[in-house]
Amino acid sequence: MKHLVLLLCLVPLVGCANNPPPAAPQPAGPPLTDVGPLHDRAADFAPTLRARIIIRGYPLLEVGMTRADVRAIMGSPDLAAPLYTKQQPVTFRGWAYRYIASESEVISLYFDPVDNRLQLGMSHGIPGLKPLGGQPGTAR
Repeated sequence: MKHLVLLLCLVPLVGCANNPPPAAPQPAGPPLTDVGPLHDRAADFAPTLRARIIIRGYPLLEVGMTRADVRAIMGSPDLAAPLYTKQQPVTFRGWAYRYIASESEVISLYFDPVDNRLQLGMSHGIPGLKPLGGQPGTAR
């Protein structure tokens, strides 16, 4: 009887060896790349259409837009991070969004901590796009 119980416990394990789980689907496009501190995960850079939406959407942004307004124009950010002061007492300083159009083309947006409205925007590596707003913490 003891051998029968042991045999019944091993049968499910043997069946798993013959039928391995399916492999996870691989993303299309170039291999995954870590883009460093501006990105919180290893991921592909924006496909061409998304890159165009990001670059063409930025000039449509205006200081004072809500985070929902910005997402409606630009789509979801590649990175959304809350900002805090380094000094004690630690206080919330607002949100930062990063949109990554390519490895060298990034748009950074900063939102007011009280009203959650766009107060500063800047592009990195994208010629012709001007900064939006003023220094963080000054827009109202």
